[in-house]
Amino acid sequence: MRKPKNKRKVFSILLCFAMLMSLLPATVYAAQEVTYANIILDKPKAGNIPDWNAEYEGKGFRVTDIKWRENAHNGDYMDYDEPFEAGKSYLVSVIIEPTSGYVISRDQGDSHWIWYIDAYINGNYVDLMSKVGLHDMNDAWEEYLPVELITTFYVPEEITEIDRVEIEGVSIPVPGQNPQFRASTPTKGVKLTDGNYENAQNGVYWYDMDYRMDMGGNDTFEAGHRYRLIVHAETTKGYEFVDYNDWYDAYVNGKPANVDLKKKEVDIIYFFDCKNEVVESVEVEDINAPKDGSLPDYRGAIYDPAVSFKAVNNTFTQNGISWFNVTDNWSMTPNDRFEAGKQYKVSMTLVPSRSEYEFNVSEGYLNGDEGTVTKNGKEVVLEYTFSPLGLNTVSKVEVEGISAPKAGEVPSYIAIARGDMDLKDVNDTYFNDGIAWYDKTAGKYLPKRTGVFEAGHEYLVELYLVPEDGAVFDGNAKATVNGKKANIVTASKSEFYITYGFEALGEEIVAVPAVLDEAAVAEITAPKAGESPDYTAKLEGAGYVLSDDKDRDTKNGITWKNETTGKPMLVGIDTFEAGNVYSVTVGVSPTDEFVFQTDSDSEPDIDGYINGKKADASGRSEYEVYLTLKFEMLPAAEEVPVVPEVPEVPVVPETPKKQSNFTDVKPGAYYETPVQWAVENGITSGTSATEFSPNMTCSQAHILTFLWRSVGKPATEMASPYSNPNVNEGKYYYTPFVWAWEKGMVSNVKHDPNAPCSRADVVTYLWKLEGKPDAPKSSFADVSANADYAKAVDWAVANGITSGTSKTTFSPADTCTRGQIVSFLYRYVNGK
Repeated sequence: MRKPKNKRKVFSILLCFAMLMSLLPATVYAAQEVTYANIILDKPKAGNIPDWNAEYEGKGFRVTDIKWRENAHNGDYMDYDEPFEAGKSYLVSVIIEPTSGYVISRDQGDSHWIWYIDAYINGNYVDLMSKVGLHDMNDAWEEYLPVELITTFYVPEEITEIDRVEIEGVSIPVPGQNPQFRASTPTKGVKLTDGNYENAQNGVYWYDMDYRMDMGGNDTFEAGHRYRLIVHAETTKGYEFVDYNDWYDAYVNGKPANVDLKKKEVDIIYFFDCKNEVVESVEVEDINAPKDGSLPDYRGAIYDPAVSFKAVNNTFTQNGISWFNVTDNWSMTPNDRFEAGKQYKVSMTLVPSRSEYEFNVSEGYLNGDEGTVTKNGKEVVLEYTFSPLGLNTVSKVEVEGISAPKAGEVPSYIAIARGDMDLKDVNDTYFNDGIAWYDKTAGKYLPKRTGVFEAGHEYLVELYLVPEDGAVFDGNAKATVNGKKANIVTASKSEFYITYGFEALGEEIVAVPAVLDEAAVAEITAPKAGESPDYTAKLEGAGYVLSDDKDRDTKNGITWKNETTGKPMLVGIDTFEAGNVYSVTVGVSPTDEFVFQTDSDSEPDIDGYINGKKADASGRSEYEVYLTLKFEMLPAAEEVPVVPEVPEVPVVPETPKKQSNFTDVKPGAYYETPVQWAVENGITSGTSATEFSPNMTCSQAHILTFLWRSVGKPATEMASPYSNPNVNEGKYYYTPFVWAWEKGMVSNVKHDPNAPCSRADVVTYLWKLEGKPDAPKSSFADVSANADYAKAVDWAVANGITSGTSKTTFSPADTCTRGQIVSFLYRYVNGK
């Protein structure tokens, strides 16, 4: 009975053993050896972070860990984002383990396993070792121990060679003055040091070649002596001077100098002869010639750095400049005005600008014309006598902006007189500012407040004009109204009385609109990763305008769509992203005299273009067309350095009480207070609930609308003075443009509301609105005295509206941003 039981027990043991063995990996019985491994890592480079994601060649293993440490075996382990430094060595260890079915060929050493495998990092043979000692190992799993591949990298220093050194700011020797130990260098990689020169200061060493002695700070230069200047320079880390025999590319104050080269150090040598520089002629520019009724000009300019105006200011002299009435034989004050028929002389006292200059002047010029020079010790007086002052003769009498009569409407009493003339101040029952309307059919004048044009009647407009101060009419002058010949009733040097007749008014005729078969827009900026969409466009062609559509995703009738995600872009919020495809849709509408061509289904049938490329045209009627253009996929954005804007120096009026919550208006920004003021007073709002977009470009429509709102939204008297189809009653800027035209700030034709608004435009509009006042002359190098905006710039600077983009530049052509616009308006309104 026991025998069968023992057989069952033996069978059970064998079965359990077989089951246990089945759980062990198959590789225990038939494993392949790993004999080759090449780990590929990015080579360390100064400034880069370590490569933590290795690629590898070979099979039967995997990378389980990578460690980097500084200074080979003794350094600290590196952090994930810690960059490499030039001039240092780095050790990398890569841990590998065999994968299922593989073992790494090995043998037992004294204390560690010895591995037999061809191991490489970046193709270079490397050391390898086990991370586990023999006494730590389990014999059943010894094939799967990790192996460490080790190698060392050296990050070399990058050396930049210097083959040119510039030294600036050296004061030249002047008789009687002490040496100045000042110099600087804009050359990158170079610093000034004293070297081995005992009497050097700040890298500057002076030597008197006549006395053969070093110079200290208390010594003085002597006329007739020759001096040697040595500026000692050394290279900074990562730079060295080019080493060859004829290396003479060095400059002192822009002039070539000698060089003594010593690899890492260099002496720049320059010789000076101590003498005064002689000035033989003087020239003054930008003095305004006398004009009847104007004030004397005391704002001349001198472009020779050796010459200056003498600082004399009294009752008759300003800035060393004085005026003399030759006809009446008396000196003028700054408040006296020039009179026609008289002769004037200007005198300018000039002196050397610094002690190293001396005058030996024999000739002088004013505005390019030769004057007379009188020596007076160390200074000279330049005089110039102008021709007797005549009157400006007006040879054309031109009046524009007269609205033609229209049945049922009231007459317009607004007009613009071109040139040196104005409408005469005549006001009574019929005349308003020198304008009256006469009903030829009824034989009577229209009352200026209650008159209404009637159908079938014929009308005349009558205008009285007088010349401005300093001008007279030519008695033979021709006269025009709205560009057409007018009738001259009376003409004299002091007054012109003209009339212009309009055709008899008929019943209102409905005009048949012209058909447009094409619409094109241009100057839409193509998408670029990281930038905001462009919501401005230029119309190429007449008869249509950008639609007024405005929503969260539409501005000026322009909509951008991310074709990749299928979502429209939100105005002032979304920016373009690399790897996406975008399209732009531009809505255009015909003006009153035009319609778009349609097909049999009354849908638009036109050719559309955007930026010169064929665009899809769609719409629902002859009055609505949408042009769509798809752009190519955006590549990765290029890194563009941000150039900080030179802020305007603000005039700080009272701070408004209301605070804005715009995230892009940072505390302390020059436009912070103006933005708060503009929003509080309804001049403009943000581009979204949280953004003001202070750096967004402003158009002509923007500035005139903002300006109109800032002065209280004044009413206009003109019904429709514009022939420009872009300016009509359907536009938000229509009333501001009419108002600006009435104030003489803009013309009634060819003024593009979508054109960018420049800095010169802004100050010109404000100056004209203020009445074109005179102001002291500014001194910006980029504002010509003859520029039509020069006086506007002078006034804006004098009144704290702006101080320019730097001490010497105004940048008149730069396009204004929203931040700059509200800052100008804030200073103008609050400073008045």
